[in-house]
Amino acid sequence: MNESGRGLPLPAFKKKLVAVTEAAQPDDFFLEHSRERELAYTLENARRWHEVVAIASRHPGAGPTKSCLDVGTSPLTFVLKDYFQRVATLDYTAAFAPRCRRHGIDFFQGGILAEPDLLPETAFDCILFLEVLEHLHLDPTQVLAWLQRKLRPGGLLILSTPNMMCLGNRINMLFNRRLKQFSYPPFSANEFPAHGHKHDRIYMPAEMRDYLRQGGWRRFRLGYHGVRAADDRDTGARLIRFLRLPVLLLKWLLPSLRDRLLILAWEGREARHSESMEPGITVMQA
Repeated sequence: MNESGRGLPLPAFKKKLVAVTEAAQPDDFFLEHSRERELAYTLENARRWHEVVAIASRHPGAGPTKSCLDVGTSPLTFVLKDYFQRVATLDYTAAFAPRCRRHGIDFFQGGILAEPDLLPETAFDCILFLEVLEHLHLDPTQVLAWLQRKLRPGGLLILSTPNMMCLGNRINMLFNRRLKQFSYPPFSANEFPAHGHKHDRIYMPAEMRDYLRQGGWRRFRLGYHGVRAADDRDTGARLIRFLRLPVLLLKWLLPSLRDRLLILAWEGREARHSESMEPGITVMQA
């Protein structure tokens, strides 16, 4: 584990993520089949990834001798060795395997539930399951039960997924418009199939709470990713965000209107670090 990754401010964390993609070889596989698209995706999601690693690094499951499984390989995967001694990743295809090997990351190819013995039971101190659930055509209770079996006692699951009940969707429902975060038409062919299906299903906070309980989880906290601040140096982007301040304020005051759910779940025992979300990430009791 490289201690230099701990406590990085967001700009330095972004720079580290960007450097990983820029250093990749020309014939490597890139997210959405393009270095430029991977860089754009990284910059778009760096803030929420920064929130996730801040939570993970404060949990007893992070640190020397600790292990992490990242389900769904992404640019974040390649910097997780800064936070964990051992990092493994599970992905739908073998496309990212060469890059993972160069970063010292154990790579497993397969689908959740398709090969139950692919990963050992009770093997990981922390599991990241970020923006994956909405890509699966599987029973979420079975997926959540599978994730619990892979954690060691006291291990931490960090799960994020789009929030069906975000502000944009509530407004669109009023005007009979298409909902945000869905792919249209549903179940259509996927332009970039390396990570499975498109967004054919997204979830409400209340149903995620029920699915967690049905999947066997007894200790969890359901919350929301923080509201994005105007941290861009680009003047145009900052101006747009200034004009959106009323919306941001509303989402700050009413977290259930935010765009993404963020769930922490602990295997086996009462979570002593259940309060350890970043400022601005609101937690609801299970």
